[in-house]
Amino acid sequence: MRKIGFMLFFASVCFCAKAQYVSPGNGLRLQFSGIASDTSSTLRSVGNGSFEVLKNITISTSDTLVLDEGTKHITLHNAVRWEVRGVLLCAERTDTLFISGRTDSTGMEAFTLAFEQSPSQLSQLYVENGKSILLNESPVRIERCVFRNFSAAVLRYTNCNPVITHCLFTGNHSTALTSAANVSGSPKILYNIFYNNVTDNVNQPQLNLGPGGEDSIYIIGNHIEGVSSTLSGGIAIADLLGTGDTKAALRDNLILNNRYGYNQQGHSIHSVIENNVFKNNNLETNPMNGGSGISIYGAKTSCAAKLRHNLICGNLWGITAIYYHDIDMGTEENPGQNLIYGNGNGGKVYALYNNGYPNISAIGNYWGSNHINEAEAVIFDSYDQSGLGTVSYIPVLTLEPVLLHCHALVGDSAHAFRIDGVQTDTLTYTLFVSDSLYERLQGEEKRLVLETPWGVSYATDSAHAEWTDTNACAVYTLSTPHGERADWKIQLRISANAVPDMKQAEVRIYPNPSKTHCLVRHSGEGTLLISVYTPEGRCLYKRQATEAETRIETAQWPRGIYLIRLQQGNALRTEKLIVE
Repeated sequence: MRKIGFMLFFASVCFCAKAQYVSPGNGLRLQFSGIASDTSSTLRSVGNGSFEVLKNITISTSDTLVLDEGTKHITLHNAVRWEVRGVLLCAERTDTLFISGRTDSTGMEAFTLAFEQSPSQLSQLYVENGKSILLNESPVRIERCVFRNFSAAVLRYTNCNPVITHCLFTGNHSTALTSAANVSGSPKILYNIFYNNVTDNVNQPQLNLGPGGEDSIYIIGNHIEGVSSTLSGGIAIADLLGTGDTKAALRDNLILNNRYGYNQQGHSIHSVIENNVFKNNNLETNPMNGGSGISIYGAKTSCAAKLRHNLICGNLWGITAIYYHDIDMGTEENPGQNLIYGNGNGGKVYALYNNGYPNISAIGNYWGSNHINEAEAVIFDSYDQSGLGTVSYIPVLTLEPVLLHCHALVGDSAHAFRIDGVQTDTLTYTLFVSDSLYERLQGEEKRLVLETPWGVSYATDSAHAEWTDTNACAVYTLSTPHGERADWKIQLRISANAVPDMKQAEVRIYPNPSKTHCLVRHSGEGTLLISVYTPEGRCLYKRQATEAETRIETAQWPRGIYLIRLQQGNALRTEKLIVE
């Protein structure tokens, strides 16, 4: 039985079985221009790097087809099969390659792109008007691509672990990524945008995943948002047949405006769900059919989930636990720190609905109030209906409108300082800099980024919020979800002659640009404080380093420019780090 690794369909009828062009399979490295010159009846150049694929084409095992920058646009006609049994390489481009199906003949299959166990790399592609991309036992890496207006599931994988990163899926009629219920695979879905898919308004999530393979399923740093479909969910992972032992990690995702946020259903699934936002997943018109921020629906207690530091608000239900499950929402030793508030339907608030038999430990979470009795009112368990499991939730996490950290952003430099306790009077922060830096910063913009407890928001209507004046005073109002507020008045000043520069020769940061990690090497003695900030002032990394060389992992950071602040005693230095 032949294994088909990666298919891209563009409609729905059968195609010709015999390929019109087959590469020799002797290690040849091909380009579209060369194939067009060999057989213009199969592939035709129409000038300026544009090609039309007219008939079936096969790239044999051992051969490589390179889509370099000389190929700008590929149009595939109806009833064409394009099969790659070797390698399709599109990874070194700086521009975008457009691939589109013919839309002038409806009801006809446009084309199929198939990979057979091929370690292909695809980047900088804009693909539209397709049916599906099928990945079967094919270790494909797809990055920085756009997929729109597909008529069926955009990506279908079987028994493989594809890597999909920094892509955009939008305006597709069905789900963006799916697998069958009786196959396994552990995709890595990293830093993508899934926006307004399932536009046919059918009962499908934007990510519809089956059992995992030996590796974990990673869903990290994605933006998953619905718009028009009342039946479209966010993420679903299911093992309905009990065929696998699925491990899944959901971290740092923003999941909003879907029918539901995350659904886990079936047998042996062990998930870690942390640092996500599940917000306004309330498009379901009947709350009996969905609307949960998180839903754990277990056939056995091996359907397990560990929830830490998630924000769950604005959904029809906060968290629903159905039948059998093993849910850890926090213990005395390891509190949950989940914020669950403002979820409800029918005029009633539902933070956690335990419609199952096992007990749930949910210690150290915020339930929309700092009072225990109000937390009990939004939790449904054995106290509301006999026979159900009990939820242990005391002590609760409380929120106060306090300020934890500020980041002073002056030009391209980031400076952090800590504030302890509640402060409502004017806080003056003096930023001490070297003589040379003081002179350079006089014409630079100065502003503050506030760090508050998870769930506490802040806003300002001050005319000096951007800190264009070094003596300006801005008023920031901090608010909790239960309505407690506090005003903070903060003044920023800059003073010279207080801090010496750290000499360039004393520190080295490499590689820079960084792809997976960078090293900070310091020739001085003593402790070096290393802090890394985003351009917005959010601290990603902080360490007191005593060794001469410190490794900072950057593989999971979004691409961009970061600021590394180094301090030893009174000596300071700020450098830029580029992450690719």
